[in-house]
Amino acid sequence: MTWIVILSSDTDVLVIAMYFCHLLAANGLAELWLRGGVGDKTRFILLHVIAVKVGKPMCEVLPATHALTCCDSSSKFGTKAAGIKAEPVLYLKDFGRAHTVQDCVQNTEKFLVQVLNRRKHGIETMDHLRFNWYHHRKSMTITDLPPTSYATEGHIQRAFYATYMQVNCPGDFSLNPQVYEFTMESQCLISKKCHCNLPDEMSLKYDCVKCATRSCLVQKETSAAAHSVNARQAVSASNVKTLMALF
Repeated sequence: MTWIVILSSDTDVLVIAMYFCHLLAANGLAELWLRGGVGDKTRFILLHVIAVKVGKPMCEVLPATHALTCCDSSSKFGTKAAGIKAEPVLYLKDFGRAHTVQDCVQNTEKFLVQVLNRRKHGIETMDHLRFNWYHHRKSMTITDLPPTSYATEGHIQRAFYATYMQVNCPGDFSLNPQVYEFTMESQCLISKKCHCNLPDEMSLKYDCVKCATRSCLVQKETSAAAHSVNARQAVSASNVKTLMALF
């Protein structure tokens, strides 16, 4: 009987091991264990048992789910638990394995909407989710809203690259990271900033009249809102709907 024990507490190692567990089993591996933690908190995890319980389709989308919700090279987007509950098998079956990332951007954005929106169906893009949250959630400011679809695509590109590198770790490293929203600065690979500036002719002005007081929420959020959308002037209360429509 062949068995392997992996010594690691890293989540990346866990999801890669789960991804390849069925392949290893088909080639004669009987048991795959992961030892994590230190001292009194050391634990042995039976990956081969978990892999059988969750099934091969779920194991194959774990690297994608991990990269999209937060990994070493991507930003935090919801939680791991929300990602597992958001039907990743339905949305991410080709993520990291498709010929190009453009083949799966649409389904991946739908998945991320479900991660943030707690599986409430009817909204499929981040732009629509921003609009919905602003109008239907209490005390919601621009800085509390989820990212735009434009910014989310940059996140998807980076997560696609991370997933591709994980699922192809035995051999193929042909992708150029600078094509997937990374840039090289001072010999370091860093994430590109994904934002879309408002055109000069669409600069928004602060023109509140009725609520122009020190307690005005628009005044308090002026600097944060201007930073978020890179507008040259502060966002007015009367133009918030217009701003949401732009994204």
